[in-house]
Amino acid sequence: NVLVGVPLKFARVYGGLGPGLFVSFYSFTMKNAAGRVTGTASASDAKFGYNAFAGADFFISRRWSVFVEGKVSEVRNLSFTPPKSQVGGRVITDRYSSIKTQRLGIGGSFHF
Repeated sequence: NVLVGVPLKFARVYGGLGPGLFVSFYSFTMKNAAGRVTGTASASDAKFGYNAFAGADFFISRRWSVFVEGKVSEVRNLSFTPPKSQVGGRVITDRYSSIKTQRLGIGGSFHF
């Protein structure tokens, strides 16, 4: 990420943007014609996407601060195909054109 920070008297405001490698894991639940669960299978995929964030550190003392931070990530064109041995020799694929996540973090920091 490219990070930009603006130090103020009792706070630091920051933001950043950059690429990321996202590894995603997917679990399939398999059912028979009657709708009963017959097993599970799993698959994974890895793609490049982006990560962006912005936040602020509010200093309580010279070494301690509390922060609030928002993050957004997006990865596109994920494809999950479990091994044929897990799904009875069949080919099952689940595709997603885009997965976007938003997160809010609140916590404390110690500054060295």
